[in-house]
Formats: sequence, structure tokens, C-alpha cells
Amino acid sequence: MNPTQGHVLETVSAMPIPALMRGGRGNVLAALTYNPPAALLRRYATENKSDLVTANKAFRALKQFLAVCATAEHPCSPSIAIDAMWHEFLMFSEEYYSFCLQYFGAVIHHHPTEMMMNGNYRETRESASRLFGELDARFWPKKTGAGALCSGGDCSANCGDSGG
Repeated sequence: MNPTQGHVLETVSAMPIPALMRGGRGNVLAALTYNPPAALLRRYATENKSDLVTANKAFRALKQFLAVCATAEHPCSPSIAIDAMWHEFLMFSEEYYSFCLQYFGAVIHHHPTEMMMNGNYRETRESASRLFGELDARFWPKKTGAGALCSGGDCSANCGDSGG
């Protein structure tokens, strides 16, 4: 286990487990080792005019975001950059559903909103920073206005804010 994995395991162990994780089927740390379908990475790279290295980094940031959704006790919202990868992963619906069920015990739903969820994004970023340490600023920017027009999770599980 590398130092980052140890930090994540230690942090996750200390966090209260929300309703989403109570089924005991979630495995947040293992989710970080999941390798996405190559076609997903190629699609992201094409759609976002980037390369496969950037696509892999975007997917890593998405896994971090989804892990926060699965463990946080607050509504979560991704950055615009993470949301772009989330949209691509949702296009591979069977893989996305299997991923969520295997690692989180439930599907983390995408809830479009009509306005940016900047307060939720700031709190989500803070949670991700506590959980993972230093974050890739390209996908986890600190600037105001970085929140996407959506949120993740199910409000009953404290992982989303579909209220807009």
C-alpha cells in the first residue's frame, strides 16, 4: 500500500458512514484502482480535445469525486472539469452502474441543476482534499465559479442537492 492509499484508508475509516454506504457493500479505497474502459478514455479525449494521459487524470478525479459522494455527510457537486468526465462515464451506463454498485453499494445519480452549485462544490473540494491530500488543480480548481450545473448522489443519502 502506498502512502496515499494509507492516508485514504485512515481517513475513510475515521469518517461517519452515510446512508449510501450502510449496506456494507461499498469499498471506496478499491474504487481508486478501477481501470475504465479504453473506449471511455478515447471518447473523453476526442470530445474534450485532449489526450489519453489527460483522460486518465480526469477519470482519477472523477473516482475521487464519487468516493466523496459515497462518504460525505453533505451535498456534493463536481467541478466543471470532473462533470465532463462524469458525463462520458454515464454514456457507458452498464459499466457505470456496475462500478457504483461494486465500490459504493449504490448508484450515485447525476442530478442536473439550473444554477452552479458553488457552495456544494467548495465543500466537496474540501472533503476531497481531506480524503486524498493534494488534488490535481486542473480538475479540482480552487477558483469561484468552478462548480458544475449538477450534483451527485441521492438527497436522502446526503450526497446530492437536486433542489438547484
